[in-house]
Amino acid sequence: MNYYIDIEIKPDAEMRESPLMNLVYNKFHTALVKLKTEQIGVSFPKYKIKLGKVLRLHGDKTDLHNLQGLNWLGGIAEYCEISDVKN
Repeated sequence: MNYYIDIEIKPDAEMRESPLMNLVYNKFHTALVKLKTEQIGVSFPKYKIKLGKVLRLHGDKTDLHNLQGLNWLGGIAEYCEISDVKN
């Protein structure tokens, strides 16, 4: 798990931070099932009292690229800033 993708939540008046993070996390789990992988981990690098606005997905470069190819966030992608695969 030498690579990662950051997904930063961009809440607004319609979608608040916690419900939006819940949606992103649920969609992530659905994507894992579609990929048939257990090789992508999760962390919350901006964690304080709450989980924060950033969900970091860790894995191999290939697995993360495969995840990005799914368009797994669908309509909620407009509420997120998604990084490229980094190491």
